[in-house]
Amino acid sequence: MNTTALLVDILIIGIQVLIWIFGVLSSFVINPKETLSYFSEFSWLSILLILVTAYSIGIIFDYIIPGILKPLEKKIDKKNNVVKKKGSKNVIDILHDNPNTHKFLDNHFSRVRIARATLFNLPLITLSIIIFLFSNDLDFSWEKILNGSIILLLGGVLTIASFKSWVKRKKVYSNYVRRAYELLD
Repeated sequence: MNTTALLVDILIIGIQVLIWIFGVLSSFVINPKETLSYFSEFSWLSILLILVTAYSIGIIFDYIIPGILKPLEKKIDKKNNVVKKKGSKNVIDILHDNPNTHKFLDNHFSRVRIARATLFNLPLITLSIIIFLFSNDLDFSWEKILNGSIILLLGGVLTIASFKSWVKRKKVYSNYVRRAYELLD
């Protein structure tokens, strides 16, 4: 597995999680202006701290998110006939014996991983923005309601798009895994 690609995948997932965590914390616990000003004072240290935190959180959520979507992933795999035959090589053996196949499948799995995380995180990001919008003051003006509605609509559209993207990428990846089993077994 390419270390740089793995790092980027995990960082993207972690940054997505940090966005919605920051949104929720900004609504109830921390003052976002103070926090952002603190990070702007120590730019290289701030960037390092954010990257380390994002990577760590990305590892955790990369473990959690597949568990939530596992039933749907199994359904997609079953529909695409991704079944390991008894006595056939394990995926690890296939990847080890065929570096080009490994690189190709790894590239596609990276896309599946990012699409899956985006599907999980986008609704939470949307919700955290709406919570932040309405938590600072309880003024429910038409402008605030309109902004909240637009954010909710945009978040919903992007979530549906990310769901379709994830399903499509998962189907493509499942087909490649099935073909790898068929060709290399």
